[in-house]
Amino acid sequence: MDKEIIFEKIEAYLEGHLSATDQEIMATDPSMQSEIKLHRDLASALAETDVIQLENLLTAEGKKHRSMPEGTHNKNKIIHFISKYRSLAAGLVLLLTAAFVLQIWTNANNDPFADHFEDYPMYLNTRSGASANGLLAEAIQCYGNSQFECAFSSFSDHLKSQPQDFGAIFYTAMAALKVGKTEIAIENFLTVVEDGDNFYRSPAEWYLALAYLKNEENAPAEKVLNEIIAKNSEFKEKAIALLADLK
Repeated sequence: MDKEIIFEKIEAYLEGHLSATDQEIMATDPSMQSEIKLHRDLASALAETDVIQLENLLTAEGKKHRSMPEGTHNKNKIIHFISKYRSLAAGLVLLLTAAFVLQIWTNANNDPFADHFEDYPMYLNTRSGASANGLLAEAIQCYGNSQFECAFSSFSDHLKSQPQDFGAIFYTAMAALKVGKTEIAIENFLTVVEDGDNFYRSPAEWYLALAYLKNEENAPAEKVLNEIIAKNSEFKEKAIALLADLK
């Protein structure tokens, strides 16, 4: 949604100008709550500043007025004062708008996947599975050289003859995640997790949660993260930190 439209909609919501249905939607929409709170807080803070500045201006103008000789008070002085106060009010409104737009921009550029993704070490070697045509060795070499398209292709070919090689399935998912094949990554991570009895199960759960986030599927991501925490997994602290960022 356009930032200006969001700003105007929140203004209308806070002033009670929306329809009953739209008011209820705004009040229950989790994605709008932080923006609405920021808007309220800034408006409150700036309103207090506004009052203080007005009080100071009134005091200063009152002193000038009292020090002026009789007969010299005129309309121009009042107009000058109003002009000064109007400039102050305009500046405060501009500050409020800028802060609000900055908050929206920050939220829009927040990427939990990028903030929490770290490479997982390569633990496979050519003894990790039988591969008569050397596909596993090629996949491992490509992965180590950050040639992830090559790694994905070679791991996938290796798995045609070794479908139960869970290490290869895991790194196929990692390579897929690297090259934007997120759906395939999720499918492979799930295969490793659902097996329940292999070395890569715990890391697969963590990267499954990240893959869901990359795919903008927050609900299943949070479900997996809570499962990681409940199991006291080695990725528990990472899961707690990521969940906190998603709130």
